[in-house]
Amino acid sequence: MLFPVRCTVLACSLAALATAPACSKSKRQPAPTAAPTPRPTAASPLPSATPALSPEERFQSAATEVAARTGRVVAGWGALDLDDQPGLESFATMLDADAPGMDDGAYLIGAGEQLWLVRFEHDGRTSPFGVDEATPPTWRELAETRISHAQSHHHGYQHTAFALHAGQLVVLRSELLDDVTANDTPVTHEFTCPGCPALDQNPDDDTLGPVVGPASSAAALLALPQPTAQP
Repeated sequence: MLFPVRCTVLACSLAALATAPACSKSKRQPAPTAAPTPRPTAASPLPSATPALSPEERFQSAATEVAARTGRVVAGWGALDLDDQPGLESFATMLDADAPGMDDGAYLIGAGEQLWLVRFEHDGRTSPFGVDEATPPTWRELAETRISHAQSHHHGYQHTAFALHAGQLVVLRSELLDDVTANDTPVTHEFTCPGCPALDQNPDDDTLGPVVGPASSAAALLALPQPTAQP
């Protein structure tokens, strides 16, 4: 009979459906994405600036420039206390580059941001302050509180000691022996500030000076009139 067969086919179909996996009704999930890179919490460091020069290095740079542009070499430099203000002042002794024992020398004096140039005659009888035999010279911190300059001449000498007072180079002591063969005796002057004369007004020494400055940099100092040493 056909009826039992159809029932058997239907039963088989139902049985097949019962064993088939159920269809998923969930929505398709999006593909996973990479986690975002965390933003840095601090700004990237900038390249470090050039370190600022120390006062000692600034003065050395100025002295080197002044010496090179005036045909001199630095023969000695260092620091000492030239005034009654806190801190040390700087000096550089510069001699002629071609003949360091002759011709035209100079002192460069530095205090704070100010520079002075003091010219002097220089020959075999000159005793400049602070000359260092080392080449290049060694930076030294000295115990002196004045620049002492000596110049001998035929049968005599001129000695001058100067420092700083109230932003001006001043004479603290001067000594002159004109001619020992003429029975001259040394003439000595000691000064106490504020009654100290300006270095340019020292009547006992015509080999030291004139003074150029003050100026705030080597370039500004060299831009000022540059007189030669007094005859």
